[in-house]
Amino acid sequence: MKAIFKEYLDIFEKYPKDKYLTREERKERYKLLQEYEKRNYQDEISTDEFKSYEEYLEKNNIEY
Repeated sequence: MKAIFKEYLDIFEKYPKDKYLTREERKERYKLLQEYEKRNYQDEISTDEFKSYEEYLEKNNIEY
């Protein structure tokens, strides 16, 4: 799995969307997502790679 997908998934595994999060946890998730957004990934992502990632999420019942 490409780093761009792995790091995004790590954030949402640590702070799930459907789980109650404390204020501090929400702040931390927000901070991590802001850092993620600013990172410069060298890899170009093809449409097929993105579809494969979406299929992985669906197959494993991961909501993002």
